[in-house]
Amino acid sequence: MKHFFLVLSLVCFMISGSQAQELKATVEITYPRLQAADPAIFKSLEGDLIDFINNQRWTNDAFEDHERIECSFSINILEELNDNTFKADLAIQSLRPVYGSDYKTPVFTHRDRDFTFRYVQFQQLEDSRFSFQDNLSSTITFYIYMILGMDYDTFEPLGGDAHFETAQNIISTIPPNIVETDRGWAANGRKTNRYWLLENLLNSRLKPYREALYQYHIQSLDVMHEDPDLGMSNMLVALSSIQEANRAYPNTIALQVFSNTKADEIVEIFKNASRTQKQEVKSMMRQINPSSASKFNALN
Repeated sequence: MKHFFLVLSLVCFMISGSQAQELKATVEITYPRLQAADPAIFKSLEGDLIDFINNQRWTNDAFEDHERIECSFSINILEELNDNTFKADLAIQSLRPVYGSDYKTPVFTHRDRDFTFRYVQFQQLEDSRFSFQDNLSSTITFYIYMILGMDYDTFEPLGGDAHFETAQNIISTIPPNIVETDRGWAANGRKTNRYWLLENLLNSRLKPYREALYQYHIQSLDVMHEDPDLGMSNMLVALSSIQEANRAYPNTIALQVFSNTKADEIVEIFKNASRTQKQEVKSMMRQINPSSASKFNALN
């Protein structure tokens, strides 16, 4: 009997051990204008962030190692505000494999220009889903759930709801004094900040956009390897839904993020399409994000 429980415990350990964490992230920190801070601080921070993002479980779902979401976090230090406090740009990208190919499609590409944080070397980062610890931990945890939510939306219609709700809970924990120093959390901040990015994704007017992410990936990209014409046809339907969402809620950061993430990919897919399809794509994408209209001149 003792041997039975020993074997059972070993099997359970092996099963749990085979389940990987959800994210497979790289982290890069640059500091071109560094004056006072020791560069060793940022090497330490890189390691701490990699460990924090990659070695925790962020969901209750089982992931195999090959299913982990590839993503990158790039922090560019712009200014040393005071001892151990920094203003930075934060760039995030996540990728998703496309079925039947070696291609990985970008799902979420975003640049956060309102990132202010304090970091002391060897400081422990904290899971900030339920309570505020520090702005660095909360911001990174917020974007972890943005990555998860966007990725899940590509596999199931509105599949990211639970993760976006977690991101919303993170925002609700931010103290007022932090909102004053990091305007990325502010409802009265710029319309491209964290607050408005999440507001857009949870707003019912953009529901057709989020539903279209499923069609764009599962019914379009994932069938391209066996039926490119069907894939392009379905992608046009997905883009039409996104165009309708833009009409219902124009000039949102969420749809700008979509355009910035997908513009090059869409151009590549439709460069050999019919003249009519090219014109449809150009017209829709120029309405979704006029600032990226020039990218679609390649479809002329």
